[in-house]
Amino acid sequence: HMVTWEGVGSIIVLGLFASGIAVPVIFYALYHIGTITTVFASYLFPIFSMVFGYIILGEMVSETMVYAIVLIMVGMVLGREP
Repeated sequence: HMVTWEGVGSIIVLGLFASGIAVPVIFYALYHIGTITTVFASYLFPIFSMVFGYIILGEMVSETMVYAIVLIMVGMVLGREP
């Protein structure tokens, strides 16, 4: 496989966004809204991935995926702070 400058540039840009933007946002959230609420945000990634995959890419949503989202949401409700 050939390494292209476009591929290298993509990796650099993704790395800069992940490190340069996401990490400070996570630390800000940890400081201002707490650990549990911040961790709950990571549980939302699969849900948004499925929704955007369906809307943007036309991916199919299976019955198992719907059950998984229900389980994620139930876990978030049961795990929230009182």
